Amino acid sequence: MKRFPLTLNSSVITSGAGFPESVAVLRALQLGDLLCSVPCFRAMKRAWPAARITLVGLPWASSFVARFAQYLDGFQEFPGFDGIPERGFDSFRMKSFAARSKTLDVAIQLHGNGSVTNRFLPELRARLTAGFFPPGESCPDPARFIPYQDGEHEIRRLLKLMEHLGIPSAGEDLEFPLTHSDYHEAQQIAAAGGLRSGHFACLHAGARDPKRRWPIDNFVQVAEALVARGLRVVLTGTSDEADQAAVLRSRLGDSCLDLTGKTSLGGLGALLKKARLLVANDTGISHLAAALQVPSIVIFSASDPRRWAPLDTARHRALGDPFASPTVDATPAAVLEQVSSLLGKSPLRLEARGGGFPALLPVDWNGVRRLLLVHTGSEADMVMLAPGVAALRSRWPGFALLTSPASAAVAGLFPGVNRLLVADPGSLIGPLAEGATRKLVDQLRAESFDAAIIFTTPDQNPYTTAYICYLAGIPVRIGASKEFGGGLLSHWVRKLPQGLHPEERHLALLRAVALPSSAGNAGLAVPPAVEARIRLELCEMGIDPAHRFMLLDAPAVRWGRPDAFADRLRHMSRMQAVPGVGFRSASAVDWAALVQFSAIVITSDPVTTRLADAFGRPFIATGTAATPSAGWHPRRSFSKFLAGQDLGEEHVLEAIRTLLWLGETRVNEAKPGSAPRASDRTDPTDRTDPSDQTRAAGLSGWLP
Repeated sequence: MKRFPLTLNSSVITSGAGFPESVAVLRALQLGDLLCSVPCFRAMKRAWPAARITLVGLPWASSFVARFAQYLDGFQEFPGFDGIPERGFDSFRMKSFAARSKTLDVAIQLHGNGSVTNRFLPELRARLTAGFFPPGESCPDPARFIPYQDGEHEIRRLLKLMEHLGIPSAGEDLEFPLTHSDYHEAQQIAAAGGLRSGHFACLHAGARDPKRRWPIDNFVQVAEALVARGLRVVLTGTSDEADQAAVLRSRLGDSCLDLTGKTSLGGLGALLKKARLLVANDTGISHLAAALQVPSIVIFSASDPRRWAPLDTARHRALGDPFASPTVDATPAAVLEQVSSLLGKSPLRLEARGGGFPALLPVDWNGVRRLLLVHTGSEADMVMLAPGVAALRSRWPGFALLTSPASAAVAGLFPGVNRLLVADPGSLIGPLAEGATRKLVDQLRAESFDAAIIFTTPDQNPYTTAYICYLAGIPVRIGASKEFGGGLLSHWVRKLPQGLHPEERHLALLRAVALPSSAGNAGLAVPPAVEARIRLELCEMGIDPAHRFMLLDAPAVRWGRPDAFADRLRHMSRMQAVPGVGFRSASAVDWAALVQFSAIVITSDPVTTRLADAFGRPFIATGTAATPSAGWHPRRSFSKFLAGQDLGEEHVLEAIRTLLWLGETRVNEAKPGSAPRASDRTDPTDRTDPSDQTRAAGLSGWLP
């Protein structure tokens, strides 16, 4: 039976003991309303990552849920209810809704002040309910409902409820993910209409509520002024708003492109990112511009700017206030004043905010003879750069690499790096130190590089290094960052897809500037001379590398008597154990050779787990190596992660049994009709009495 969490504050819904598993959110509203809910959805998913969060919304919102699959797990169509203007009551729809509904853990009402929608909540069959209620009326449950106060911004109002429920905010920023098909649609529209990125403005004269529509004559004045500034005018809207656009088109003639009703929502978003700015009524597209960070002027004729105006007042300007006393009307002169202000912003910033779309300025790679790669991450992340380096070798036989002293130790595993430059510790990502910066600038200037590609992790920005490259006179400076850095990067890739494996992140940066981005393998290679030397050292220890061995490098494990463990290991796997402590003083390249020779690696070192995965060696990670790392997971090898502070030999032996079983399974799968798939087998850790000979044969069969 599911147990409900108890907390000191009864208003808090605490995640724990598998609770909540199912959450329904009622918000049966339009695009702008749902976009303003995204910070709330984001906070819920971060607080309750295992919960299935379902949006109960209007029929159109199923596509919204599909676009925001990172926060929303399901969609249920709102059947309608008496008193809700967005969709009235329908007995057939209500019966169908009731038949499909299942008991939920939590239902959250985010649809208005609750005067009507709270009466619908019982239809959701939730054990706990939460939401808003009208001030002055009875509260359904003081523990989980808060008063709906007028005058609050919609985003902050929703987050206020989340905080009341014990869910911390995950930021107020809006989002609108775009897909490849969205970008493709926008490219086709731009090509057909002759639109150049950053050289047109979007005008949206429609609105669902006629009272929110600014007079058409005012839009005409603004459009004519934009044309006089050299901007093409693009009319946007839904097919229901075609009448307003037709009037504008008849007045403006060929100086405008009418796309009303001719784009999908995603295609409109991707096209909007190419625009210099947007002028619109307070409607869905104004929130879309806020989510995509497109500069905009939003005109309020009948709605409250305190509730709906974009929070970023530097990029977005709200004009008009019908709720002020006296009321304030937006005039064409006031709008054009804000147009001048926004157009005076840095064109580089306006163009580059698109995150690599529209396409960055092309680089004449045929003219790049001396290429510099810069790596600012840790030694473990340096291993992840190898596929990118391997991809570049198809275009350049050799190039230079600039990195930190710790990461430089790994560079010897990268074929193609014919010049290694080592920066002082912290000088590539930390605050600039005059002496270290001058030294590095002089060193780079002397090399006369044609281009620099700066590889960073998601939590780093490239601007310290970009500034150093700028001072050194390197004309092409490429990097990725969510933050604006002026002109320090000649090619600013503003956004890479979130959640990428570190290898894929580095390859995505190359892809963004039309460079080879397919390595085909991990890209690491131990120099033959090092391989020969390590092989000789192993033989001198009485270990034959050809027969494989197990590398033990796990100080986080409580080992018993080493000889007793070695005996148990040989009995189980017919492999010898090689303590890594005797090699730890060796170079990173020597250590990589040892990992490459091994059959299984047991380690507490994150760098070693990356090396093992790069060479396809199964590994057992303990200690700090077992701590989750953002975006990284093994891609080429079987692995077991043993987290915890009280690990002993039995834990390790059980993990070894698992890896041996997986190796056996892979060999059997390769033999037609010889064995079932791994997914059809029982838990390998339950196989306590297998054939040691079969296990050892299986392991040697699937390792190179």
